[in-house]
Amino acid sequence: MIDVGKLFGFKAGLGIMVVLLLAYFILFPFAVAWALNYLFNLTIAMTFDTWVAVTILHAFFHGMVKTK
Repeated sequence: MIDVGKLFGFKAGLGIMVVLLLAYFILFPFAVAWALNYLFNLTIAMTFDTWVAVTILHAFFHGMVKTK
């Protein structure tokens, strides 16, 4: 595993990590819509509404409810 903190310094490594996480959270819903279009020959448009819908579905299916 690459130690970004040693390579760039702590602040730069933290900045890189934040940028990568933001890119992941922004691009992941579009990647899901693209994958569904590609695999099943659908015509899902790449719009903000699609992004919100995939984000909500992701939260629904991966949400955690903890009980004792």
